[in-house]
Amino acid sequence: MPVDKAFNKKPNRYLGLSIKDPFLRATPLAVKVDDSLIIVATVKAKNIARCKASISYDPIYFLLKTPPTIWLPEGSYSRDIRWELRSLKISLDSLWVEITAKEEEGGLIQTVGIPITIS
Repeated sequence: MPVDKAFNKKPNRYLGLSIKDPFLRATPLAVKVDDSLIIVATVKAKNIARCKASISYDPIYFLLKTPPTIWLPEGSYSRDIRWELRSLKISLDSLWVEITAKEEEGGLIQTVGIPITIS
């Protein structure tokens, strides 16, 4: 049976992503207008190429006070990364804030989402 040569170049590769604060895992998270929300995520990597972590959000309802993309080096590590959002106006529906970690060359990707309501 043929073996994928690209896979064998870096065996035991792994990319993990999780939200660090259990408070942020509440479904949905409720915040008030003008609240600041610190989102801390943990990226765990093993034998990966350079990686970027980014946040997606609705700019009508949130102001991002930190850069949207954080670049991480190649290799193996566990690193906490953070973003700060400020809620701007009331939302009648639950909003979705998404964090994505994506390996630049190898194709590994992980995504986590946080449902948020603003009152």
